[in-house]
Amino acid sequence: MQADKYMRRTIRVLQSMKEKSGTHSLEAKSAAIQLKFKTIKLAANKKLITIHEKQFLTSLINNMSSRLFCTRSSNEKQKADPTSRNAYADLLKQFSVLDKETWPVELNPGYGEDEVKDMCKRFELPQAQIINAFRDFVDNIGRREPADLKPLVNCTQVIPCSTAECERGFSHMNIIVSDTRSNLTIPHVSSLMFIKLHGPPISMWRPMFYAQTWFRNHRSTTDTKTRIVPLNSALAEADSNPLWKLF
Repeated sequence: MQADKYMRRTIRVLQSMKEKSGTHSLEAKSAAIQLKFKTIKLAANKKLITIHEKQFLTSLINNMSSRLFCTRSSNEKQKADPTSRNAYADLLKQFSVLDKETWPVELNPGYGEDEVKDMCKRFELPQAQIINAFRDFVDNIGRREPADLKPLVNCTQVIPCSTAECERGFSHMNIIVSDTRSNLTIPHVSSLMFIKLHGPPISMWRPMFYAQTWFRNHRSTTDTKTRIVPLNSALAEADSNPLWKLF
């Protein structure tokens, strides 16, 4: 919701610039007329074509409007754009009931419960438990967020607002799967990408646990005994981020 608000605000600012030029735009126009920018003298160049200001802003606004978020992929959006836009508007309406800043002054009985039910169906969460928590949330005017409402709130906050994370993943995959490592299996590539994207810094990594585990589970080439040694859980303790304990 916050990202959508910023996008729409930027579009409104660009639309206002079509009617009234900004400070830097006026400064550039003045420099072009006087052929002087601060202490630097300017020279006219017929090879440089002047960009039509309003036409450029209109094109920029149209491109930003077409990139507003939706509930479909880009190739499907062109086929059923109205449906996608309406579905996205409904999604924002559902999310707004969890934001007390968007609540009306007077809340009707059962306010937001239909939207909460739809979100529970979307994210496959228990309806009865979360609706009761939402009622408590409304009764205390959003001052305290019940624990049972937290799963729904978390689901609404992890929806990506852009494809930046996806593009970052592709970049890391291209680095990992090089010409000399082209025989990596998909599970290995997935594990290496997860470590690259979410792993701890090298300075915080503790290799001793992994080295000791490897030595306990691997025998020398001359050893004829093969047995599975149970993992000592005490060695797995580390005071780091809980996510990093997965490695």
